[in-house]
Amino acid sequence: MTAAISNQSLPLQAPAYAVVELDRMVRWDVYLRLQELSIPCQCKLGARLQVQVDGVAAAIQLWCVVQSCTADKVSHTAHLERCWQLKCPH
Repeated sequence: MTAAISNQSLPLQAPAYAVVELDRMVRWDVYLRLQELSIPCQCKLGARLQVQVDGVAAAIQLWCVVQSCTADKVSHTAHLERCWQLKCPH
């Protein structure tokens, strides 16, 4: 005997949204990058950025995008220097 599972019997969880407050120009850059990553988000004129965060991966991607768009040149340079210093195991 097999059991059929329908969508009606599964509990549905509402998506979680993060509201991100950023400078207007940075907000637009973050919005465009999240769109490229296929992360659902809204950026209405004069409003804060709303991002649908469906899991850990989306949360990490959101954090990384915000960091990359808000960090200054010195921070980016320091990060790249740390990456170059990492040794690949061969």
